[in-house]
Amino acid sequence: IYFSSKEGRISVISAEREFQLVAENRLDASFVASPAVAGNALILRSEKHLYHVARGFTRVAETRLAFKPKRTKKPRDGSKPGRSTKVDLKALGR
Repeated sequence: IYFSSKEGRISVISAEREFQLVAENRLDASFVASPAVAGNALILRSEKHLYHVARGFTRVAETRLAFKPKRTKKPRDGSKPGRSTKVDLKALGR
């Protein structure tokens, strides 16, 4: 049985009458949902990432933006310049 915590601890206990801690791992993440099993993999959701844990598979996480928003230089409504962003939906295929 798998348990996750907000402190980043993943605990595995046996499904027996007496408590037996099988394994405990720590990740640098805060988990806010129960782990899920998909085939032979364990899916973990933290506040910022989705983890896929399976035997024999290693991958380095990559951070990529789906698109880079275009920033407007001057507001069209005459207000003060700010941090408004304009997204080109045609570039996204919508």
